[in-house]
Amino acid sequence: TQLMNSSRVGVARPEESDEQVLARRLENQETQAFDLLVEQFFKRVYRQAFLLLGSVREAEDATQEVFLKAYQGLEKFKARKLSAWLATITHHHCMDLFRKHKREVPVVATAFEDNFPSGKEPELPGNLDEVLGKLNEVENEVVLLRVVEGLEYHEIASATGLKEGTLRN
Repeated sequence: TQLMNSSRVGVARPEESDEQVLARRLENQETQAFDLLVEQFFKRVYRQAFLLLGSVREAEDATQEVFLKAYQGLEKFKARKLSAWLATITHHHCMDLFRKHKREVPVVATAFEDNFPSGKEPELPGNLDEVLGKLNEVENEVVLLRVVEGLEYHEIASATGLKEGTLRN
C-alpha cells in the first residue's frame, strides 16, 4: 500500500494495518504523514461532525478545527488507533461548540447523503442513512462509530464519555 511503501521508518511489520503504519509515521513526526491522515480520515471526521451538528457549514468548519487540533496535538500523540483518536477529538470539539453557543443537540431533518460536501456521498451499509435519520444525534454518533467506522465499544466509550455497558444495550 501507499503508506507501507512510502514509510521512511522501515518496512511495515506484517501484522500492521495501514492505520497502524500511519500512526507510527505520525509518532515519528514524518512530514507527509499528516497530509495522509487528512486524506484518509476527512470523510470520517466530517460525517461524525455533521451527524452531531446537523449543518453542512458547521460540520465543514468543525472538520477543519478537528484536524487543526490533531496537528497541534501531534507532540502528545502516542501510536494508537487513529480513528478512535480522531473520533475523540471530533466528539469533544462538537460538544464544546454546543456549550459555547448554549444550544442543544439539533435533530438532523434532511437526508444524510444530501449534505455531504462536494456531492461525495459516503458509502453506508444498506439503509443505514434512513435509520440514522430516526435517531437522536448521540445515538447517530454511536451507530456511526460502531457500524461505519468499526470502533470497538471501549473506543466509543473513550471518545464519547458514555459508559461501555450503556453502549452495548
